[in-house]
Amino acid sequence: MNTGGPAFPVMDTDGNVLSDDKQNFSCTSEGMTLRDYFAAKIIPAIIPPPKTCEDFDAINESVDYVAVFAKTAYLIADAMIKERESKSVETEDKKWD
Repeated sequence: MNTGGPAFPVMDTDGNVLSDDKQNFSCTSEGMTLRDYFAAKIIPAIIPPPKTCEDFDAINESVDYVAVFAKTAYLIADAMIKERESKSVETEDKKWD
C-alpha cells in the first residue's frame, strides 16, 4: 500500500530526506505518513460536531460509528494519494475541465 511517504520528512542541508540509515542521524520513527496526515485532516469535515454532551457521549459509546468514520477517512486519504500521483491532475496554470 502506498502511504505517500512521510508527511513531514526531515532533510539534511543538501535537501536529502534523512532516515535511520543516514550517517550521524538517529531516528526511532519516520513519523506520520502522508496517508495518516490526510486521514486526520479529513476527520473534522466528515464527522459532524456534537451539539450537546449527550451527542458526544453517544459518539464515544458507538464503536461502529467511530470505525465507519475512520475507514472513510482512510478511503479518502487513499484516493487523495492516488489522485496526487495521477498524471490527470493539472497544474495551477492550466484550466480545470
